[in-house]
Amino acid sequence: ETLKSAGIEVFSGLCKTRAKLLLKDFLAHLKLKPKVCIKVAMSLDGKIATKTFDSKWISSLKSRKMVHEMRSHFDAVLIGKNTALKDNPILSSHGAGRNPARVVVDFDLSLPKNYHLLDGTIPTFFVCSQKIKNIPDYYKGINKNLVFVDEAAAKKDFNVIIKKLNLLNIKTILIEGGGEIIYSALFSHAVDECFFFVAPIILGGKNAVSVAGGLGADKVKEAVKFKDIKVSKIGGDILIKAKAEKKCSLE
Repeated sequence: ETLKSAGIEVFSGLCKTRAKLLLKDFLAHLKLKPKVCIKVAMSLDGKIATKTFDSKWISSLKSRKMVHEMRSHFDAVLIGKNTALKDNPILSSHGAGRNPARVVVDFDLSLPKNYHLLDGTIPTFFVCSQKIKNIPDYYKGINKNLVFVDEAAAKKDFNVIIKKLNLLNIKTILIEGGGEIIYSALFSHAVDECFFFVAPIILGGKNAVSVAGGLGADKVKEAVKFKDIKVSKIGGDILIKAKAEKKCSLE
């Protein structure tokens, strides 16, 4: 209407069907919470890393390329500090599309300054405690954003973090680990959909890293449940795509 009132000719409805498809997730979550998905590369026995925290590479090359392309469809990719420390990831699309923003849950802002996530090449959000007093200089600058939260509340309910990101206009989020972050997101019923890339290997070891860490459920009836299961083959892996039923709670 503003353009029309200024005497500018306006055409509407062009490419409407394609536009609605592209904007589907954004529009669905515009006034609600962001769409939150989890991506996991795991062994047949549910491990995402060995007891020495080695995880390269559990999934096949074809699966990893698919994940790089997946990232380009999300506003942000999120990981926890432990994953950042162990893997020093870039979290880009690796040329498979546009790069999403990066989100790191780093309550005490203690990542080493030479890590990829602090290189300033991609907009990165660091979720930190609102009580933090000394902020390292290398966390400041272009493409580096601090998101302050109540740490105790965020550890109890992952939705505290999701709501903060929503205020920053981040409407679609892909969580890529690790086990503690995945547990918190699932048991806070903050997750909409999961992508499990299951490799035909057994890692074993009671100290190997499981898909979901945390305290775990006391009873089977408290387990996180999934629906609308879809299974496909990606290279040598099996991809299980499923929607999370939001009936679980941390309390």
